[in-house]
Amino acid sequence: MGRYHNYLEDKFQKVPRTSQYRRNHTEYELSVQSSDDSVEDAQWREYCNCQSSSDSNNTDSDSTSQHNSIRSSSSNEALPAVTHENTFIEQNNNQQSSSILEQTADASQISRNDRNQLYGLSDSEDENFQDSWVYDAHEELFQFSDEDDNDNDDDDVCEEVSSEDVNSENNYIGFSRLIEMTQKDENNETINAQVVVSKAEILLAVLKYGITYCLSQSALADLFKMLNCFFNFSLLPSTRYLVDQMFNPETVIEYHAVCPCCKKYVAKFDRKDRRVECQACDTVIELKDTTYNDFFAIMNVNNEIANLIQDNQKYYDYVIRERVRNHEKFDDITDGVLYKEFVDLLSTNDKLNFATTTMNSDGAPIFESSRFSIWPIQMIINELPLDVRTSRPVVCGIWFGKDKPNMNIFLKPYIVHMNKLSNDGVRCTIANEVRTIKVFTICCCVDSVARAPMQGMVQYNGYFGCNWCLHPGYYVFHKRGGSVKYTLLNEIPPKRTEIETIEHMRQSLTSRNPVYGVKRPSCLINLHGFNIISGFVPDSMHCLCLGIAEQFLRYWIESNNLPYSLSNNDINKIDNVLLTIKAPNQIARLSRSIRDKKYWKAREWENWILYYSLPILLCFPHLEIWVKHWSLLVEAFYILLKKSITRDEVNYAHTLLTKFVCYTEHYYSKAAMTYNVHQLLHLAQSVADWGPLWAHSGYCFENGNGQLVRKIHGAKGVVHQICRSIAMSQSELILKKHVALKAFSNVNSFISYLDKKTAKQTCKLWHARYFGPHYKTSLMWIEELELSDESRTYQKIVKERCLYTSSKRNIIRSDNSYALTTEGIFIHIVDFIIDAPTRKEYTICHLVNTEDIFNNNSLPLKKVVNISDNLVAKDTNSIEKICVFMNIDNMMYICAVPNLYFY
Repeated sequence: MGRYHNYLEDKFQKVPRTSQYRRNHTEYELSVQSSDDSVEDAQWREYCNCQSSSDSNNTDSDSTSQHNSIRSSSSNEALPAVTHENTFIEQNNNQQSSSILEQTADASQISRNDRNQLYGLSDSEDENFQDSWVYDAHEELFQFSDEDDNDNDDDDVCEEVSSEDVNSENNYIGFSRLIEMTQKDENNETINAQVVVSKAEILLAVLKYGITYCLSQSALADLFKMLNCFFNFSLLPSTRYLVDQMFNPETVIEYHAVCPCCKKYVAKFDRKDRRVECQACDTVIELKDTTYNDFFAIMNVNNEIANLIQDNQKYYDYVIRERVRNHEKFDDITDGVLYKEFVDLLSTNDKLNFATTTMNSDGAPIFESSRFSIWPIQMIINELPLDVRTSRPVVCGIWFGKDKPNMNIFLKPYIVHMNKLSNDGVRCTIANEVRTIKVFTICCCVDSVARAPMQGMVQYNGYFGCNWCLHPGYYVFHKRGGSVKYTLLNEIPPKRTEIETIEHMRQSLTSRNPVYGVKRPSCLINLHGFNIISGFVPDSMHCLCLGIAEQFLRYWIESNNLPYSLSNNDINKIDNVLLTIKAPNQIARLSRSIRDKKYWKAREWENWILYYSLPILLCFPHLEIWVKHWSLLVEAFYILLKKSITRDEVNYAHTLLTKFVCYTEHYYSKAAMTYNVHQLLHLAQSVADWGPLWAHSGYCFENGNGQLVRKIHGAKGVVHQICRSIAMSQSELILKKHVALKAFSNVNSFISYLDKKTAKQTCKLWHARYFGPHYKTSLMWIEELELSDESRTYQKIVKERCLYTSSKRNIIRSDNSYALTTEGIFIHIVDFIIDAPTRKEYTICHLVNTEDIFNNNSLPLKKVVNISDNLVAKDTNSIEKICVFMNIDNMMYICAVPNLYFY
């Protein structure tokens, strides 16, 4: 009864029901004609008339004025209706009535037989079903109407709704299928079916489910306990203690205590220990105290590294043994100059049995109401496929607290562990051969805030704050006071070297002031194979996307009375453009309002730099000089993100970045010469040393931080929660390795489903995978392309993990129909044709004719002159990249993405 309390009911008013009922009967209700009125319907109207006349004698005019009229489908007479004193419901019902009346004309065109067939009603079904149903519902709602003549009846109605005396079948009127199921005898019989899976398979499936959906330890234990209820005995671990003993062994993680008073390192401890004493200040630390948070954890990653290499052993062996490294091109980090120098220094045996890693440590806030954050140490294995290494960073350590970690304390146990791996290695089975793989950390990608303490140097806002050169920095006054800026010098500052920096560290021990920016020795100088200077790289995500992009956009939209300032009308125009751009799926995020820029993610800023900024800024003629200056950065950034970069392109990008930095001081003053701008002078060198920017960016580590935060379910024991979850992930890998899953078993299918959800209706040919519905190819194309009658036409494909769709698919904010071919031709896709017998794949498309902007043929953004009306067929294999297409002020622009990687 409660579900009808706030609704008016008549033959034109939809009453809340199940979604299945609404689909089957909504239009049927509307089309019932007056000639179909049943005896029950007449009784219903008579009852309503009697009820309304009784209500009209009520002396309260306010209550009467709130009644709505119900119009009969057989006539336009207004019948008094029972109402509820709620204006919001009145408005809602009026809106529903108007929308229903608009649909009546179309519904009335359907014949009764067609309606019965369409809505699932049999010929023998009561034609007056709706009338009788509404009458019953009316009777149900007002079965106590004789007692409800007073005005203050809301409380009584509520009491009636919750009364146990109400008919139970009416209470569950929307759950008929469930009730029918429970009333069947076979559904109440004990299940004696045979279990066809092993205990280990059940354990693996449940553990995989818990990891996928980030279940807490309590939730996982209760899930095991629920499954035990289905058996006559305790099959699975059903308590938190048993779950912890099985999936979180003490040998996997080691804990290190830090003194909360003097902040010095205390000792390593086990989970069973209750207290430790600080040798520096004699403070006794109660480890079981829930308020003690000054400790961190270091993970044993041997098994995880071995599993990753073994799971990708073919690719790993190809990189180590067979891949020919091109000295003129940079296709990955393994083509970098410093990577090759490191490999050359290895012994002959180690050159065939090694792995390198890129490490990161960055803070991630976990509670909005406090300053607590986690600082994990993560690393990726460089010899694995890009999609594998970026999606599965290895967590090596966790620091939790209100303050930033003391890096020398935090990194020292990590360095000890990694040096052990570089000496002893990890045992892996590759191609049925047991090999010992030595692991080295050779690259570190962190933001500027974390880089300084890791190197033992002053922050970027201090003198000699650059991590790669000896630029002294100059104090520049500006509106908000002043700060150290990296202005232009008459001479190029010398680069830092590892030998000189270690000497500066030694001098800093006896000096009160930093020595050329070096404050203290860094423990990273003890990490095998790591260079304290060139081992660090500028992080393009923080430097360019979250730094420079935001800095210059702020100059344009937040400054006043300057030559490059934009007005409020200009900003509104930019918003209108951004909110209408149709972006391909490959660039990950849709564009948002510029007024929401403080919420933009790094990938959104990257899209702004590469695709949106130039065509939008070209709408404002007074910005022409500044737009040309900005295009230098756009072009250089695009080059350094390409899939494959030549040495000449690296040098050209460095020239563009140098011009951009020099002209920044000229166009925007010395106050604009921030450390992020200065880092651009070292960006191209990092590509020469370590490969393209996507090979050593912070995106994967930022994503890893987000995954760790999602593993936290409470404010207490944050480190333990994360460590427990990481240990469970390792347990899952061990179970996968040792449990013999049948190839076509339900458990194996379920685990594969959780690993990667894929579409079912696909067709994989030689160059692409075709999705969705298909139809027979038109005779014109069969004849022109010499295809067989079995050829089919699709509208959606995936090629090299990139989605391409037909222009016929009109999606509001997405467009995957523009592409660039290997011939350098832009196309607008219409259809995809495949012919299995002749092994042919064609893309039917329009050609897009373009011209250069600023007479610069190397600029990736092109102006569209026109799109040809003629259809042409291109080999589908010739499609190289997806493109971003924009139509701004009747001017069309197109830009291909620099690469097809998800990083």
